Amino acid sequence: MDMTEKKLCFIVGPIGGRDTADRHHADRLLKLIIKPTFRTNFKDYRVVRADEISLPGMIDSQVISAVIEADLVIADLTTRNPNAFYELGIRHLVEKPVIHLFKRGELPPADIAPYRGIEFDYAEKADVTEAKSALRKAVQDTQSPTFHIENPVTRSRAMIKWKEENKAAKQTLLNLAVQSHLPVSELRGSLNAWRSKIALTFKEKGIEPYYQLAAEAKTRADTLFAHIEQLKFWPSSG
Repeated sequence: MDMTEKKLCFIVGPIGGRDTADRHHADRLLKLIIKPTFRTNFKDYRVVRADEISLPGMIDSQVISAVIEADLVIADLTTRNPNAFYELGIRHLVEKPVIHLFKRGELPPADIAPYRGIEFDYAEKADVTEAKSALRKAVQDTQSPTFHIENPVTRSRAMIKWKEENKAAKQTLLNLAVQSHLPVSELRGSLNAWRSKIALTFKEKGIEPYYQLAAEAKTRADTLFAHIEQLKFWPSSG
């Protein structure tokens, strides 16, 4: 398969300058864990890190374009690199598959911590084997037809949509309550007026049964209307 025909897996994370601790870390993660996993299990992907982009042009725009357009992004959260989190935020915004990684002994920030991430290490051979196995499983999950993208952005958007839908539902219920409340109230008033005009001898066979039904209906309508008026689907400050 030609390289241009392969899907793109773009790596986000700390890179650092040559001979820095960040570069040594990034190289070990890439060469020991990420690339071998894809080379063995996902040959339809090409794995690219930002410093491996060879096209002429602005580096930052190329990186952002890759973050947006890549079929898959792997984000290394180790060292909490600001650039990495900036790029991760963009990836979350476009709601495309991303796999979070973090080195053993480090914890991701609170906003990311609730979401699935792979804790890895490369100190021992067993660590590398375990990390590759976890990464393989995570990539396979992203390829499943039932895979659901979930991150802080998707959760916030879902909450906003939920509020909007429930606001509409609440208004609909209020409209129905008003529509049922007023006619029943008018009916009960009319029946009450007729009730006072009808002789008591006609009580059992006259309007009394209808009055009772109307009274019960109005009580239910009043109760419904009162409850719906007090519905709180979310805090008033939300």
